[in-house]
Amino acid sequence: MDAMKQDHIVMQDGRVMMMKNGEMNSLDEELTLPDGTKVMIDGTVMMPDGTTRMMAEGETMMMQGTPAGAENMSDRQFKETMEDEELRDEMP
Repeated sequence: MDAMKQDHIVMQDGRVMMMKNGEMNSLDEELTLPDGTKVMIDGTVMMPDGTTRMMAEGETMMMQGTPAGAENMSDRQFKETMEDEELRDEMP
């Protein structure tokens, strides 16, 4: 299934947007995902283990708490992909 048609959360123009049932709206209250991940309206993400981070512009997270595209990755592939994205973010 196309990830963009599934319910998801995306950081768009500095705002957290939520796609639910085919409708895109701004997130207006803290959201707790089924895996325990919490997404705040400012884009702060608190993982179930208590670590926090900010969503990056354009980042998409599925409602299950996984980044879009991560469903079929092994843990190692996922970690390497996230590290690659972090390195790209730091490039001028």
